[in-house]
Amino acid sequence: MPLKPSTYGPAVEAFWREPTSSLLRTLDAPRRGLRQQEAERRLAQIGPNLAEPSQTRSMLQKVVHRLINPLIAILIVAAAVSGFSGDLGSFAIIVLVGPVADAGYCAGTSRGSRCRCLATIGCDPG
Repeated sequence: MPLKPSTYGPAVEAFWREPTSSLLRTLDAPRRGLRQQEAERRLAQIGPNLAEPSQTRSMLQKVVHRLINPLIAILIVAAAVSGFSGDLGSFAIIVLVGPVADAGYCAGTSRGSRCRCLATIGCDPG
């Protein structure tokens, strides 16, 4: 009998490392797949295979999370120092580099995170 979702634990997290035969035995499933009747029975007993919805953050939380990035924080401080010291050329360059650095930070995240990350700065990840 397959494991119920509530019994999943660390042992199941690395299922991709297990040999196929071991997984099929654990799930009590033949290599060719379940018959329709068995699939319907398991669906009724266990329920559909649905992923948990991800937690969404408010726009303020997203902005604060971005500002925690050390590169962005350094650029903000450098822009402030340049602006207050009257070096408007450096201020402008730093302000223009900030979004590029942030987009670079987004590009280093996973695909799903990258899409959410780029969307918060108004980019279409394509």
